[in-house]
Amino acid sequence: MSSILDFTQENVRFYFGWGLLTIILGISLLVFAALGNLSLAISVFFIGLGISLLLLSMSKPALPLINLLGFALTLLGFLIYGIFVALLNPISIIGIVVIAIGGGIIILASKKGVEK
Repeated sequence: MSSILDFTQENVRFYFGWGLLTIILGISLLVFAALGNLSLAISVFFIGLGISLLLLSMSKPALPLINLLGFALTLLGFLIYGIFVALLNPISIIGIVVIAIGGGIIILASKKGVEK
């Protein structure tokens, strides 16, 4: 019975992931069509995809590589937003990256502490 539940959970995760990907792609296309800003559309896509991957990796069984990829895509989306849309200076972007990496380390440490 447990293997059947694991199989259906993987199917739900698969379709949920592809559904989120198409929704995020559609939102990015709407942002691009409305504003004509390709950098903003790409940053919205990467941030949305990264957050959805983080949400997908939280359920059991845990997927650490997808969690890491989601964190990296979210960070990349924020970097693109900071460089091309918000026009932040390089020192503030480095500060944001350091804060994000520190937050990721705290999240991973707290997740490992909860599992034990």
